[in-house]
Amino acid sequence: MFRDALTEAVARAPQGLAPMDVLICAFRAIQPMLEQNRPFTEPRQAIIVRTPALQERVLTRQHT
Repeated sequence: MFRDALTEAVARAPQGLAPMDVLICAFRAIQPMLEQNRPFTEPRQAIIVRTPALQERVLTRQHT
């Protein structure tokens, strides 16, 4: 869901922007989604930080 929303926001960014400006534009576009998910993502991240096995799992998933 996040990846799809970010990809779509990048595609909708105005033409001619520098790459960093495209990313800034895209993250601003999905900011409401990020804020809405905060009650779920912050506790999840706290658990991952305390659990080495979960850290490894997250790193593995990010590279696939």
